[in-house]
Amino acid sequence: MREVRNNRICGSTSIFFSLVLLLVSSLIFTLLEGARVEGLKACARMNSDLVTESVLAEYVKPLWENYHLLAGNGGNENGEWDVRRISQSAKQIGEDNLEWQTDGKRGLWMYPLHIENAEVTNYHLITDDEGEGFYHLVIESMKNSLPMDAAEAIYKKIKKMQKTEEDAGDVSLKVDEAKSCVEQAAKEENADTKEEREGGEDVKAELPDQPAEQDGNEIDNPLEYIGEWKSAALLTLLGADPSSLSAKKADTGKALEKRKKNTGNWEKVSQEDAWYERILFQEYLLKYFEAYPTGKTETEREVSAGQDTLSGSLEYEMEYLIVGKASDKKNLEGVLERILLLREAANFIYLQTDEQKKSEALTLATLLVGATGNGLLIKGVQQGILAVWAFAESVSDVRSLLAGEKIPIIKTSAEWSTDVGGLSKESGFKEAKTCKNGLEYKDYLRVLMFLTGKTKLCYRAMDLIERNLQAVDGYSDLRMDMLWDRCMIRYNYTARPMFLSLEIEKYQWSIRKTGTYREE
Repeated sequence: MREVRNNRICGSTSIFFSLVLLLVSSLIFTLLEGARVEGLKACARMNSDLVTESVLAEYVKPLWENYHLLAGNGGNENGEWDVRRISQSAKQIGEDNLEWQTDGKRGLWMYPLHIENAEVTNYHLITDDEGEGFYHLVIESMKNSLPMDAAEAIYKKIKKMQKTEEDAGDVSLKVDEAKSCVEQAAKEENADTKEEREGGEDVKAELPDQPAEQDGNEIDNPLEYIGEWKSAALLTLLGADPSSLSAKKADTGKALEKRKKNTGNWEKVSQEDAWYERILFQEYLLKYFEAYPTGKTETEREVSAGQDTLSGSLEYEMEYLIVGKASDKKNLEGVLERILLLREAANFIYLQTDEQKKSEALTLATLLVGATGNGLLIKGVQQGILAVWAFAESVSDVRSLLAGEKIPIIKTSAEWSTDVGGLSKESGFKEAKTCKNGLEYKDYLRVLMFLTGKTKLCYRAMDLIERNLQAVDGYSDLRMDMLWDRCMIRYNYTARPMFLSLEIEKYQWSIRKTGTYREE
């Protein structure tokens, strides 16, 4: 109510009205504080998202620039793993984000937050789970680079080559069995000669170590050649000039497969190894790692071998991924030896289907052991001759591959290059006939990679990347088992009440965020 005193209006209120006003004011300020608390929580969540993204932005730049992979570095200035580096970085970024400056202007900020700490509770290194983190980073990088139909075509070629090798079995055993047949035939002939002599017949017997003769001409035994071929220097046999090869070596004593590695504490999640992902992984390796320069002249290879790569360690990186030796020469030898075996299996399979060539081998086998009249021995020697023939053809095949040509998986008669009658101890192997739709050297690398364990490929690829990046200024202490691809950060925030005087001095919130460089 109001009244007029001395020409002035005076007001007054009742106790009831004062209580009502107090209650209404309390309600309003409570609602304001409640809304403000929700706003503080929203600010905390947004800040946590921003900080996590900012932490992810601190990736290893040379790793991205050279290999198109994203990973964070958890190593400290002493070259040791220190998860606090990530935590400290997150806390500093969070503080910078929350700092409010008025720039000298009057104003009121309704949501003053303080970040008490940022703690990395869980993390996953790219070397964990036998390189599973690295593997999926690669898949993430390649998922839009290779269509499914193109990957399927590559996969079918690999499986066809793999099945051919399995069907052929160990071809070298055919040669050993054939040699045993020849020895057995010699024993039977000696036994027959002895019986004839005891029977009084005057028969001139050949010594076992002498070659059989046909119409006065010495019969060449191809089974005797393969031993000398295989004992020769492999690179020379296959047409690679050792003087033009890279002489680089690497210290494999510190390789990831051998050394003790840092490990994360992220719970392992088993994932199915699909063929499409495996093909993507292999195509990535072919894209970012160097192989022996096929198709170049010897002069070009010499120049290439003299050039420094990013790593300064190994020149033939793809060959290292497959073989894992310390030198380029040993890795190249290992790859070429395996390709030779693949070609030998494929050529032996073809010879089993070519009746004319089987007939030629049978004729030669009959000349060698046919005097015994033992069909099993003749058949065994025939298979050995076919195995030697397949090996000789394979040498020519690999020579063509190194020259940059293509060789079909299974040949036709028109694509066959060698003649069983032309095989000799000093055979001057030439390049095989080529075709437009065959496989080239890198296709055989694809096959060999598929036959190599995924874990070995992951570790060896990371070895190469580690050596390469250590050659970059400022990254000499980088180690792959200090790079992380996932981490969980717990942010702890505090704020003080503004519209209400509560018994608690400050609010506290804890928010967890996961930062990852790849899809979960």
